[in-house]
Amino acid sequence: MNPMAENKLISLQEAAELVSSGCKLALGGVTLYRRPMGFSLALLARHSLHGTPSDLTLICFTAGVESDILVGAGMVSRTRTCYFGLEAFGLAPHFTAAAADASIEIMEETEASLAFGLRASLAGVGFMPSIAWIGTDLPNLRPDVETVIDPYSGEQLTAFPSIDIDVAVIHALEADHQGNARIGGNWGVDPELSMVAETVIITAEKIVPRLNQADIIGPVVDAIVE
Repeated sequence: MNPMAENKLISLQEAAELVSSGCKLALGGVTLYRRPMGFSLALLARHSLHGTPSDLTLICFTAGVESDILVGAGMVSRTRTCYFGLEAFGLAPHFTAAAADASIEIMEETEASLAFGLRASLAGVGFMPSIAWIGTDLPNLRPDVETVIDPYSGEQLTAFPSIDIDVAVIHALEADHQGNARIGGNWGVDPELSMVAETVIITAEKIVPRLNQADIIGPVVDAIVE
């Protein structure tokens, strides 16, 4: 088969055009590793020129500088992440300021709520039960998260609602033209994001003719950016 027959390679600017206002945007990576910084800068440039996209819901397992610049530009109306900061470099200044003046909505999340919400979407069900959050004050901060009774044990469980995503952007170490990508260590929830999102964009440090082994498979990927 011709290795270029299913070429999904597009430009960074074309990739930024795939995000519309009101979008639920997931950015992959963990803490400071494998963050799609180039994509965020392209999205910021587009917003600077045209005022779009805006009113974004930003979904990140952890959020860093690639997310903070979008918050600082006023592009984000809601965040869903279990951590927003710059690790050893301190607080994320734009997010900290926006949280202080309540200019963005912060949906409290933990590793468990994000992971189980994505698993529910993967399973095609409305929620995923877990013992997480039981006995904590977190349900008071998230009235949308209900509890259910296990019909077998009678135990009370947290029913984490499914998380749907419009666009997921995942940074890879390398990818081929068909969308197969290698992300190395520190996966976070990136494989799950690639299976749940309506549109999946891979930004890669290197494009190769063909990958023999992939962490994210080409059929779920819509676009590749070098």
